[in-house]
Amino acid sequence: MSTDGPESGLRFWLPELVAALDTDHCGAGAQLRSILTGRTARIGLDDDIVLVESLAESEMRVQADDPGVACDGSGFTTTVVVLGLLDADLEIDQAVRSGGIEIRSPISDTLWMYRMIELLLDASSRVPQLRELARQFRDQAGTTHRQPFVDWRTGSSDAESALLGQLGLLAEATVDLHA
Repeated sequence: MSTDGPESGLRFWLPELVAALDTDHCGAGAQLRSILTGRTARIGLDDDIVLVESLAESEMRVQADDPGVACDGSGFTTTVVVLGLLDADLEIDQAVRSGGIEIRSPISDTLWMYRMIELLLDASSRVPQLRELARQFRDQAGTTHRQPFVDWRTGSSDAESALLGQLGLLAEATVDLHA
């Protein structure tokens, strides 16, 4: 997805997501801030990478990536994966297992990164502002990023795949989550 223009890219989307979480009657915004306070994360969507720094519970800074800045963790994904999650065509565990969501951090910091993803997805169904942001994201992505997903739970072993291939029963279509 293009990151050109004022209403695109992570510098636009991340503050908008946090502002929308602040409207949640269940306190998702406060929960997010308690997770993030005092941490710095490198976040990437497609080829757009930013640094997110939470200095205090009310202050979050999103800036251009600087590879020289140390961070507590890094998370990367693609527009294809985000759309799959938004449309419930893809589960978080499926995206992680397939490499569609990549988290890089020390073990002690891995859980807070997954907690942020879970918090955002949980609130997305009950917060009207998040549903509106999801609609805008889908519209901006257009149809070029929409792909069907193969359910990892229906996967097979190498031996089973070889046999299915020999019999001509192996599905031809797979999805590149890094597209």
